[in-house]
Amino acid sequence: MDKLDSTPYADLVKRAGKAADQALKRYGKPAVRLDELRATLDRELGGISLTELILKEREAGW
Repeated sequence: MDKLDSTPYADLVKRAGKAADQALKRYGKPAVRLDELRATLDRELGGISLTELILKEREAGW
């Protein structure tokens, strides 16, 4: 875990964030506020977090 907190990883995350911002820029501002999106996800996923769902789907696909 200490490795993830190191400067090279922080720089990698920063660059990835900038690349994602650039890639999504053409789509404009989000149509849904973040709090609305979270509420919808909570309601639709029924008690499981999005991260847990992604991990379960990934494991099921392997």
